[in-house]
Amino acid sequence: MNCDRRIWQRLSTANSVSLEVKKWNTNKKSFANSAP
Repeated sequence: MNCDRRIWQRLSTANSVSLEVKKWNTNKKSFANSAP
């Protein structure tokens, strides 16, 4: 049970990290598009 929780925490952390990366990539794209 404890092991399952640890795995789940790792998965959720990786998930939030990938979400942040996606957000950052989107922001970078919009910034490049808005640049003159």
